[in-house]
Amino acid sequence: MEALEGWWDDYFWGALVILKVFICSLGLMTLFGLLGAMAKLSHSRIANKIAGTYTVAFRGTPEILVILLLYFGSAVFLTAIAQFFNPDIKFVDVHPFGQERSQSLLSLDHMQLKLFAEHF
Repeated sequence: MEALEGWWDDYFWGALVILKVFICSLGLMTLFGLLGAMAKLSHSRIANKIAGTYTVAFRGTPEILVILLLYFGSAVFLTAIAQFFNPDIKFVDVHPFGQERSQSLLSLDHMQLKLFAEHF
């Protein structure tokens, strides 16, 4: 127990962060689950087809594969958007553990961010 001395406040704040992430993910999971169920049971052909496509694409796919597809697919998607505004950009790097600012996440410098903001 001596090795843990002075670390209890860090454990407490870490547990608090985990609890916040859990509560947010529980709320989002419930919301998306209810929306998906409503779409699957609706009489709208478009909503039913979208929910059916989700069921076929994601329900039978292992979670790790979905995570990898979203992670690497988002980098390709962000690269395509960035190259639309500035063709000199070769690749937009998506860092796996997040960053403090979206500027470092998108690997854009100050002038590129100003150019991006002018278009929206």
